[in-house]
Amino acid sequence: MGNTGIKKPGIIGILVAITFIIGVITAFPIIRFNGKAILLFAPDRLTRQADFFGANVLGSHVLETEHGEIRLGHFSRVMIVNGLARIDIREFRAGRVTHSLIVNGIIIPPNVSIAFNNSDEVSILILDGQEINASGIPLTVERISFHFSRRSADITLGVTRTPAYILLSDYTQLNVTGIQAILHIYKDDERWKLENPRGMGRSGFLVRLPEGTEYTRYWSVTFRPNWGEFIEGELFE
Repeated sequence: MGNTGIKKPGIIGILVAITFIIGVITAFPIIRFNGKAILLFAPDRLTRQADFFGANVLGSHVLETEHGEIRLGHFSRVMIVNGLARIDIREFRAGRVTHSLIVNGIIIPPNVSIAFNNSDEVSILILDGQEINASGIPLTVERISFHFSRRSADITLGVTRTPAYILLSDYTQLNVTGIQAILHIYKDDERWKLENPRGMGRSGFLVRLPEGTEYTRYWSVTFRPNWGEFIEGELFE
């Protein structure tokens, strides 16, 4: 049989082609969010470990979450950590990513950092000391965490500053001057809990019940949602 003039690819050519295909797959990974496929451009992934890399989003996408929408602009940057996405506050400040998140009636400031869990829901919002309004009470908050276990609160707010006094709806008065606290929100149980955790020199805060005339020191106070009626408290000992 005569020579057809068609050369079979050599082993080196095959290896080059395979390497090229692997490189394209590696540099253009796809993540899925609630069934939505999002194509990324991640050249750093060629030289970094596959479970931690930065990437740019190709195209514009809207992420639907329990708390509202997150809008990713074309070429906005995300971090992928063990397959889970994180969005840095710098993307919001630059306007490449925006959101309309409202958590339990609390309007979230426009510039935050966001981490997602493996159910494609928001797991952490880092506010980095911004102020929010929780049912009429201004709180300076470091982060908001979401929990999906019945053993803990549904939402916790790491609070670094509060007003000097907080008045509950039944006129229980909380003197929280200068404390750092955690606000626990239990949605199904319809209760909130304000706690000044033990340790690190913390000494609780002062509480005056409606029928009382003097303050008593507590570690924590549990009350109805939205600064409602006093339910119970853990006395400082």
